[in-house]
Amino acid sequence: MPDLGYENEYFLYLSTKIVTPGTFTHHQGYDIAIFDDRQYPLSDVPRFKVLKSELYGNFKVVIAKHFGFLAEQIKFWVLISRHNKTVRPTFLITDDFFAITMEEIHTKMAAREKELYLFLEVAERVAVHLSTDPFKLQFTTAHPTTGTHKTVVKRTTNQILSGILQTSIPVNPANILYYEVL
Repeated sequence: MPDLGYENEYFLYLSTKIVTPGTFTHHQGYDIAIFDDRQYPLSDVPRFKVLKSELYGNFKVVIAKHFGFLAEQIKFWVLISRHNKTVRPTFLITDDFFAITMEEIHTKMAAREKELYLFLEVAERVAVHLSTDPFKLQFTTAHPTTGTHKTVVKRTTNQILSGILQTSIPVNPANILYYEVL
């Protein structure tokens, strides 16, 4: 009797490779990473077997925990192979996809790819990035058409940026948020 384990796995799981900022930094090649060239394994890209039926929201939490981040700190970009044999981030998976399965994301954003290739973007804390005291930062929204400073964002000391954005700024895909060190 033939072993059907691999075939069953193919129907249940989606092979997902995730390029992290660390993977990209240590990559020695010309592209973002090399995924499947056994002759030149220049990139050590982590591979995950993800249930096709898993919701994106759950996937994001599990992967964030695996890499030592909070789910609010990360975003995923779908990497697509181009005709010139390069791989580039093409689609941002927004939090609007929380209730969508990983299979649907793969079908909608990367149907030509056998596996799902993702780039893990990590939102660094602004104060850490600027080497400043977080109490000395002020955030200001921008006017949607002119881009000029509009409204100072009210915040508390224990909020993270995603929480500030969800409560303070109307949903707009082109939001600009200015920061200034006081």
